[in-house]
Amino acid sequence: MSRFSELRFPKTLPPGRTGLAIFLITGLVYALVSGNRVLSASKNNHFAYLARAHLAGTTRLVDPRPHGNDWARVQTLTLADGRVLSGTYWKTHGPNTFRTLSGDFVVVDPGTIRTRSERWYVTFPPMPAWMMTPGVILWGLHFNDVLFTLVLSALNAMLLWFLLLLARQKGLHERSDGELAALVTLFAFGTVNFFSSVRGEVWYTAHVAGMTWTILYLMAVLRRKPAWAGFFLGAAFLCRTPMLFAGLIYPAYVWHRDGGLPGIRRAWREALFHALPLLGLIGLAMALNFSRFGNPFDFGHQYLEISWRRRMEQYGLFSAEYLSRNLSAMLTLLPRFSLSHPFVKISPHGMALWLTTPVFLLLLRASWKDVFARRILLLGVLPVAALALLYQNSGFVQFGYRFSLDFTVFLMLLLAMSNIRFGRWFTALLAFSIAVNLFGAITFGRMHAFYPGGSFFFFVS
Repeated sequence: MSRFSELRFPKTLPPGRTGLAIFLITGLVYALVSGNRVLSASKNNHFAYLARAHLAGTTRLVDPRPHGNDWARVQTLTLADGRVLSGTYWKTHGPNTFRTLSGDFVVVDPGTIRTRSERWYVTFPPMPAWMMTPGVILWGLHFNDVLFTLVLSALNAMLLWFLLLLARQKGLHERSDGELAALVTLFAFGTVNFFSSVRGEVWYTAHVAGMTWTILYLMAVLRRKPAWAGFFLGAAFLCRTPMLFAGLIYPAYVWHRDGGLPGIRRAWREALFHALPLLGLIGLAMALNFSRFGNPFDFGHQYLEISWRRRMEQYGLFSAEYLSRNLSAMLTLLPRFSLSHPFVKISPHGMALWLTTPVFLLLLRASWKDVFARRILLLGVLPVAALALLYQNSGFVQFGYRFSLDFTVFLMLLLAMSNIRFGRWFTALLAFSIAVNLFGAITFGRMHAFYPGGSFFFFVS
């Protein structure tokens, strides 16, 4: 470690008091940046509607649907011949082609339709709604999802601090407390977590809640608490479905600690305790899917009333067809600069990950003594990122590549375990990361001149 690094990052800090300080300072900064948003619920408080539905004992909306995106509609048609069809019109097969919940395509003559009805759903996995349930019981649809998301994200920063301390206790790295505090600062203010934490709304709340359970999952892994690890991973999956693909980290840690395959064989009871709560939560998600859409594997995104549903009909939810666009959103998409106001314009598809958080570039030249770090990379980062790259949505609309939040916690652990020196370069890149994301947290959704409309990747000023 350089003298410069030692000067700026102290070696020891009181763990408990530092964790509390992290929570309070992070929450205060988020509240200040959020401004008047924090005073009321957002306009896209889908999880409150979902919580209300579940409290009423149903899976469909029980309240009038507000305007906005990402509401799913299932239509029911009663035909003159007595048939009753439930599903949605499939535009790529013709204007009168109806796809039923069972996947059959039926051409429906409009003149044969006796009655029409519709049911509306929230297709996002339900864990954030369940987390909000006490507040929804008290305040109903006025429950403040902005404040909920803000406080939960501040809690994430504190939890990350304790995770990094635990990783050091388990011998995975030798970073000083000050260096770990720098990583927490990076996480809270130098990643797209910043803009996602200060606005509420269903898309960003899901990411923040998913990171809460992911950090708890990793802490349970390091403590060898198999049942808790399985539960926390299942909870993360019920916030963000790609998190299920990080499930191999637990057996990888057992392999790492117990000496390979013989250790895995000795840990069969541990594997059982790990699997049971995870499978239980997966089964619960499948039951909810079946009750809504007649298919345990269908979360219902194909029923979303959105302008780009046609591409889902044509290529599906996941396809290599989306890869080039999503790689651009993750790695090559840049803002456009000009000499006239507003001087910079940002695509609604966001900005490249290395530009919003250039500290991550240091991982390209990093090495790790502990083989478990490489397994985190292979079993945590890559599978989750690969799924996002094949998904039908780039994260649109966003300031930076928000799907990176699904693996950001793993990147923080990799930075801690790496040989990267926290010297001048790290400090400069940390400062730049904070400046970029502070700009995003302040301007995104407020100062629309910086974010021109349209679905574009490349444009002229």
